[in-house]
Amino acid sequence: MTDYNNSPEAFNVFFLLTISENIIKNIRSNKQNRDTYKNPNYYLLNQPHRAFPNINLKNTSTKEIENIIRSLKAKGSHSHDEITTKMSKISAPFISSPLSYIFNKSMISGIFPKRLKYANIKVIFKNGDKRNVANYRPVSIWTSFSNVLEKIM
Repeated sequence: MTDYNNSPEAFNVFFLLTISENIIKNIRSNKQNRDTYKNPNYYLLNQPHRAFPNINLKNTSTKEIENIIRSLKAKGSHSHDEITTKMSKISAPFISSPLSYIFNKSMISGIFPKRLKYANIKVIFKNGDKRNVANYRPVSIWTSFSNVLEKIM
């Protein structure tokens, strides 16, 4: 798909519609092989019908949160919350206790905090014609707290 304006709408249509339609077509075209364990779509199509095994989750500690925050790369970029990883590292001793409480509640309830689901999407040019939206890839910039919770889970 080529759009000489490279407007946000062009990227949105390409990444949300074109790519997702291709994935759906690929899954549907593999119907003859869909029941083979070698086909990755087999697991996508059949796993939701099976019960999950018992999972024993351990509570996280403030020390674990602080260690994870220290392990993150200190970047100046931020997501919608405008909190950089550098700021998180500096404030780790002060925010580790509330984060531990929130993360433990999240694991017990099985609910990922809604505010941590948001990300800023940036498009990065790969190569080729800069006027062709297919030559770009989307990159999600998550909040630093989302990155910490991801490492815990």
